[in-house]
Amino acid sequence: MARRLACAGANVLLVDAGCAVSAVVGTHLRNLPACRTDPGLYRALARSLLRPLSSAGSARGLPGLRITPVAGGMGALWNCVVPRFHAQRERWSAVPASEWQSLYVEAEQLLGADPQFGAGSTRQQAMLDALADRFGAAAAAPAPIAAHSAAPGGPKWTGAAEVLDPAHQDHNGRLRVLAQHTVRLLHHRSGRVTGAQAVDATSGQSVELSASAFVVAAGALAGPALLWASGVHAEDGSDSAIGRYLTDHPIAFGRVLIDTPDTPANDPEACVMMPLSADRAIHGVASCDLEGDEGLAGLLDTRRVASLYWYPLIGQHRENRIRFEEHGTDSLGLPVLSFEYRLREDERTALAGAVEDLRAAGNALGRFLPAAPPQALAAGSSMHLLGTTRLGERDDGSSVADAHGRAWRFENLYVAGTGAIPTASATNPTLTACALAVRTARHILAS
Repeated sequence: MARRLACAGANVLLVDAGCAVSAVVGTHLRNLPACRTDPGLYRALARSLLRPLSSAGSARGLPGLRITPVAGGMGALWNCVVPRFHAQRERWSAVPASEWQSLYVEAEQLLGADPQFGAGSTRQQAMLDALADRFGAAAAAPAPIAAHSAAPGGPKWTGAAEVLDPAHQDHNGRLRVLAQHTVRLLHHRSGRVTGAQAVDATSGQSVELSASAFVVAAGALAGPALLWASGVHAEDGSDSAIGRYLTDHPIAFGRVLIDTPDTPANDPEACVMMPLSADRAIHGVASCDLEGDEGLAGLLDTRRVASLYWYPLIGQHRENRIRFEEHGTDSLGLPVLSFEYRLREDERTALAGAVEDLRAAGNALGRFLPAAPPQALAAGSSMHLLGTTRLGERDDGSSVADAHGRAWRFENLYVAGTGAIPTASATNPTLTACALAVRTARHILAS
């Protein structure tokens, strides 16, 4: 959203609480020279930078959940898989179909999405052929990846820095980043945000920020925490939708040594998906993402190991929620969080079905590694969190903001990110969150 607004001529200040771990702040860690030559280093860094919530017991209900303190957030660590939501089963009907097409095209451009990223990969073709033989020609497809495959020195993966860079270069300082500052409070009066209080992580000093419009895009946890701490919709009390409808994509997981011919030394990245469809309520991604992993080094060719991530279609339910503790704050100075979250019986059945579907796909691809058989991971492990600042068509207590992302009863306060997604889903949510952010940016510019 920051790039979209700056490129349209707005002056934008982006406040980021994260710490820098690279010279190019917010770059995807896979772009670091050391990670290009040693893919295992990237995985080790990513594991070390995914942290449990700071307060004891806070992740009860979502024990697999991890967050990151890195500048650029998950944009520095993510897998860059950017499929679209299924038109009938996942996309929000409040947005017209023709507009979804426009939003997705723009979001894909901003992320540098490449639908042919793995073209020429012997491993990718082997996976596509095996899945086609077992499930039919249309069952699997190359996964679209947010990266430039033809960049010098290897792929250039899209992180926060890569999204922002064109705005930095071309728009004469219209986009500025205030690094290592946390916004802890929004000041508002009569339905209008008048300022924001940001705290310098280094000095502890506060700075007051003013703007004509404010966008909370701090993730599905810190975003609603900031709204709650600021008393947004405080008049709704416990009936507020802020933090409600918490949704986690449950995940089935396994690893397979794929049957493939000898893998060339410079074989392109390999990632395929078995997308959710009209008659399939599961979205699956198979990625060769373990090259150089120290745990398997010398035991087998890790380039031939495919990690399988299978997500069943899951709805959003009001009773699944974040609780904002009345006393104490977290490392960002925001309310301590705890969770009330559980799958319904039919969703547990769907997750068990996803495990069996993954088993069938893995057996078609090769053989499972003994240490990673088909299994359901702990809730929160996908780190696909949705619904906590969800959009809605009317102010009836079931949503935080309207269809353009503007908070109900506010003139100039907006929300964005995966927390704004209001629908049942299974597909990786990043592209859809970005598409909705484009829609909100268009609305801000128009008004």
